[in-house]
Amino acid sequence: MNHEFQPPAGMEADDSDFTGMVESVAEGDEKVAAREWGDAESSFKEALAAANSLYGTTDPRILPILVRLGDAQLQTAPSSDYFEDLTRTWQRVLAVTSFKHGPQSPELIPVIKKLIGVYDLQGAHIVGIELLQRLQALEELKD
Repeated sequence: MNHEFQPPAGMEADDSDFTGMVESVAEGDEKVAAREWGDAESSFKEALAAANSLYGTTDPRILPILVRLGDAQLQTAPSSDYFEDLTRTWQRVLAVTSFKHGPQSPELIPVIKKLIGVYDLQGAHIVGIELLQRLQALEELKD
């Protein structure tokens, strides 16, 4: 069993919904290793849908899947929905990480940096300014 993910309370580790989620993550990881980004993204989206049902949409236990999905999306060729999906994924990673660790946690720094990068890819530099200010404040707290 993958020890990165634990079934929700009251659910057995061999429950089909839980094992399906874990298998989708493993499949996505294999696709990442093969540099098949679109297939990896599909596998992680499938795993995320299952995780949302199992844990809820803001539970910190979904973070590993959200991060994998965001990283796969960063590697895929832009499509019409590319930036919208990418932005939404990393905004959600930021929200759940903030919920898990707190709004002043240094754990937010790498997530904010990725989200700034996503906005830069879109040319949305003005939107990134607020995040840069937040990043600066977090880095000052860390020191």
